[in-house]
Amino acid sequence: MTIIAITTGAEDTATRYLDVIQKLGAIVDRRIPGSEQSLQNVDGLLLTGGPDIDPKLYGEELDPEAGVTMHRERDGLEFSLLQNALVRDMPVLAICRGMQLMNVAFGGKLIQ
Repeated sequence: MTIIAITTGAEDTATRYLDVIQKLGAIVDRRIPGSEQSLQNVDGLLLTGGPDIDPKLYGEELDPEAGVTMHRERDGLEFSLLQNALVRDMPVLAICRGMQLMNVAFGGKLIQ
């Protein structure tokens, strides 16, 4: 059976992702900040939506007028998981914040 690691910050934002993956017949391995960062025995990674990426991670200072909400622990978890997935040549699906994280991981910048 296929196992998909899904990153989320809060239970309520994860429910729809979890339901869809399970309905498609895969096992969900939910990863939250503070959880294991290994992808051993996992077949794919889903980076979900959520708060903004810390501007320091793409070389900028926080613009106080931008209304940025951050979750630095989640940034660390997801960057680590993404690097692990890339090393393993694992499929990665990135949605919203996940796409922004991938952009930054490959040296891109964001507009705050």
